[in-house]
Amino acid sequence: MPGSTSSLQQAVLCKRETVPYISSSPTSSDGLAMFTALSCKIDPMRVDKKNLAKRTFGPSFPQFDRDGSFISMQLETPMIKVAAPGSKPSISEFLYACGLKEIITAGTSVRYEPQTPSDVDAAQSSTAEAYIGGIKYKLIGMRGNFTLSGSPKDGLNAKFDLSAPYIQPTPDSAAPSALPYPGNVMTFSTATAVLANAQPIDIGQFEFSLNAEIVKDVSSSGVTVFLLNHKPTLKINPYAVATKSDWQSLLESELFSFSASFNNGAFVLSAPNVALIQSNPKDRAGRISNEQEFECFETSGDDQFSMTFS
Repeated sequence: MPGSTSSLQQAVLCKRETVPYISSSPTSSDGLAMFTALSCKIDPMRVDKKNLAKRTFGPSFPQFDRDGSFISMQLETPMIKVAAPGSKPSISEFLYACGLKEIITAGTSVRYEPQTPSDVDAAQSSTAEAYIGGIKYKLIGMRGNFTLSGSPKDGLNAKFDLSAPYIQPTPDSAAPSALPYPGNVMTFSTATAVLANAQPIDIGQFEFSLNAEIVKDVSSSGVTVFLLNHKPTLKINPYAVATKSDWQSLLESELFSFSASFNNGAFVLSAPNVALIQSNPKDRAGRISNEQEFECFETSGDDQFSMTFS
């Protein structure tokens, strides 16, 4: 279209909100310097007209309520080693939008844990701006889910699936200047499952998901996105362990603890109580293997898992 901005440049900014649903106005300094995939999708609220009287057999003309619509953002990014012990990771504002509690030990570490808010509608949220193809998408009151995947081949990667009430995108928006290269991508060190009998089993590949229930609520006071019922899960493939006997021991163990370390402890993911919930047939190099899905349970309060950057 003549006069429009068409650009291959992409950018995403994110900043936590002091008050939920009030924009935190992120600037270029709040940008994520490195990501591998970014997309936004508008989820229109279609008006229910199934009982509307019609004169033909054809479908009724669709009608949408923009005041009841949502916008979602999908983001993939490699995990970057923090600049110094006690400093926040590059994805901190996105983790905040996933409802995690942030615990900072000055000069030592930053730890993230799940938490149960006293009021889900008033729980923490973030503001994000995504620049894609010359269009700016803004998400205020943003909340959502994340998945971490780790292996020696690919290092540590994070995927976010976030949603917010719909705001009209802004065309002809130039992406902010790129931020400096942020540092080194996290590399795999070890991952271990310790069974109830204290037997350790090395895990060579895994996928960890927050699995919060995302509720998109429409009411007379407006639209909101809130999170319910964290059910963190861990997926492990049989080819991620060294031997068949190790795999069988893992499946037969009622509970085990899990810990994964990257960059020799610069990042540690821990889950104290993990149990098998279901088997998922999955193709691997042309062969069917039963990838197992485990759920992370609490021992006391919200301690299903923790993520520590140091």
